[in-house]
Amino acid sequence: MIKPEKPLPEIIAETFPNEDSATVLEILNLYGTETYERDQEWVQRAILKLCHRSNVDELLNLVAAAKTDYRDVLYWLELESQRNDKA
Repeated sequence: MIKPEKPLPEIIAETFPNEDSATVLEILNLYGTETYERDQEWVQRAILKLCHRSNVDELLNLVAAAKTDYRDVLYWLELESQRNDKA
């Protein structure tokens, strides 16, 4: 059975427990403002999975990378997943 994904606000609260969720969402929403920035929620979820707990600088860097080429962020998530599978 496929496990349903958590809502984005819940993931934000878990990943950034000491930050204002609205501020984190505002930063995440910087991705997806241009027509060529595709699959906004998918990329935002990937960014959150790559972020280390409460590291806003890392969040900003990942959003900037996604705005340049979102495929990089998806690739990095896949690499991390493969590393975790091997561990």
